[in-house]
Amino acid sequence: MLHVDGVQMRILVVHNAGPRQYPSGELVVAQREIKELKARGVEVRAHVVSNDDMSSRLDMAIAGLSLIWSPRSFRQMTNLLREYRPHVVHVHTILPLLTVSILSACKREKIPVVQTVHNYRWFCIEGGFYDSTNSYCEDCLQRGPWRGVVKRCAKRSALGSALLTLNNAVHVKTGNLMRLMDRFLAISEFVLDKHVEAGFPREKMLLKYNGVYLPGATGTAPPAERKGLTFAGRLVHARGVPILKGIIPLLPDVPINILGHGPHSEELQQFCEQGGHKHVTLFGKVSPDKVYSMMSNAACVLVPTLHAEGFGLAAVEALACRTPVVASRNGSLVEIVGKSGGGVNVAGDNPADYAAAIREIVTDPARIGAMGERGRKYAEKHFAMDSAMDRLLEIYDELARTAGN
Repeated sequence: MLHVDGVQMRILVVHNAGPRQYPSGELVVAQREIKELKARGVEVRAHVVSNDDMSSRLDMAIAGLSLIWSPRSFRQMTNLLREYRPHVVHVHTILPLLTVSILSACKREKIPVVQTVHNYRWFCIEGGFYDSTNSYCEDCLQRGPWRGVVKRCAKRSALGSALLTLNNAVHVKTGNLMRLMDRFLAISEFVLDKHVEAGFPREKMLLKYNGVYLPGATGTAPPAERKGLTFAGRLVHARGVPILKGIIPLLPDVPINILGHGPHSEELQQFCEQGGHKHVTLFGKVSPDKVYSMMSNAACVLVPTLHAEGFGLAAVEALACRTPVVASRNGSLVEIVGKSGGGVNVAGDNPADYAAAIREIVTDPARIGAMGERGRKYAEKHFAMDSAMDRLLEIYDELARTAGN
């Protein structure tokens, strides 16, 4: 059991989740960390709100008007802090409902606060360097934040884009966010570097990879017995659905398993039915155990992300399962896949290039085995859950012991 000044460590985890129908990777990470913290004897309380809580136009209007500062969130957080008295507050996403006002409450109560930055939303209102034209884009970082308003990058809403851009101007450009936040935890070197490029103070940026569970050898097929291609993730455009659709007709002899659901689920189902692509199986939403099982028996995992992937959870889980990865070159995927030696990165968005890379792997058991072992060793060194939690607790302990100094 971990203590601070003789008292059991208390952590408050705060997150503004997206729609419950399509849970994000950010929520998965937060839930896993909460579970592991409790297993290590840390007292944890979660304060999670969902965008689904905006059930009416009035709710959305109030959220929009309160985006820069929410008196309601400030009061709620102040009451929660005074009642629970955490040693550290760990926030993930805070917009649109929680807002920077919760950080002011932490500062007033003299409780240190740290944020895991899963994306680039403090300087890219879409969050993933992906604009409203479904193209990779760093315009707001390179040319100025007004570009996001022009392109209507916040769900194609001019008003929403303007409000989010104004929020970033008020809190980021003025340095208010940096004053209120004690540490930012970047989930990859790419995320860290982009925040420093955007003006975030390097001394407050820490690298802390997300942790993943490392499955044992039981249930993992040997290279010669591995079959087919697996895709695991939300079925949205930015995750590479167009590339996935382009690959399917090019690999008619390769079994393709698609795990996950999203706004494009029905479209993809119809595409496969109309095209007679019987080598494709759509499983929909599945359990984490099912994901690991399918990956552990696949010859290859596909991660064709079109936006700037912050971490690449599916890619890292594939490495942990000793499964080669074929991924795009966007965001952290070169850092995760190419650097590990556990897969290949494909330049551009041509499905034929992806299909060629996949075929080279799935037809070569020796390559599957070699890539799989390199990827597993890299995952063990950098992404093991135990190591990630050790790192997180070190950060908590340092912040808790220096609070108020």
